[in-house]
Amino acid sequence: MLTSTTAVLLACLGSAISELVSWRHRLDGDLSTLAQIVGSNSMVALTFEDRQGAREVLNALRAKPLIVASGLYDEKGEPFARYEPSPAIAIPRIPLQDGFHDRGNRIELFYGIELGRQRLGTLYIASDSRDRMPNSRVTARSRQASFW
Repeated sequence: MLTSTTAVLLACLGSAISELVSWRHRLDGDLSTLAQIVGSNSMVALTFEDRQGAREVLNALRAKPLIVASGLYDEKGEPFARYEPSPAIAIPRIPLQDGFHDRGNRIELFYGIELGRQRLGTLYIASDSRDRMPNSRVTARSRQASFW
């Protein structure tokens, strides 16, 4: 009986960990795809220094409620355009190294925008990770309940 209980608990733990890792990979993939699309659509605005056009591209992120902030930086690293739906969350003053950065309840991505070999700027996207985490826990709990 103790062996069976231990096996079930380990299976539940393994399932929860696997789901959490899978969730993070999906979120990273979603943000990467979004960065490629927004970055591609921002090239003209950066090339011709069209701040209004850049803001319009970033404002399209309203369609993704998990995006809590986004910004474009020019090739010098200066803020060029921003999307900040909440005054509590602002884009960083300077871009960090390209890649993902974990900020507690947010996952941030800095994505280099290049045309050929010339860097035009950097895209910043911040996603609220809290909304997806509870879903993983609920699913894990429902799996656990199904074992009993």
